[in-house]
Amino acid sequence: MAIAISGACRTSELVNLKVNDVEQVQGNKFFVTLKDTKTHEDRQFMVTHNLFDIVLQYRNLRPANVSTDRFFIFFRNGKCRNQVIGKNTLSATPRRIATFLNLSDPNRYTGNLY
Repeated sequence: MAIAISGACRTSELVNLKVNDVEQVQGNKFFVTLKDTKTHEDRQFMVTHNLFDIVLQYRNLRPANVSTDRFFIFFRNGKCRNQVIGKNTLSATPRRIATFLNLSDPNRYTGNLY
């Protein structure tokens, strides 16, 4: 049995997430809109508390000269790069996190929802 830890977001929804789809509100929250969903209906959620700080740090690392409006771009060696992250990289991220955390059977952690 695989464990999906992508926060109830499909990999394709994360790949298609745009910078303008992540709006900072009330100073300490992000309002996220998933527009290109499997059901063709927008979905929305809030990012708050500790996760807000992580998203803010990631967003602030984005270089001004990035040529894409996709939210997720490569982060390597302490810097964001002018290159988007594809679905295969995003779907492998939970496994990589589980490996880093020394969780048992990291291959059970996927970015796919079943």
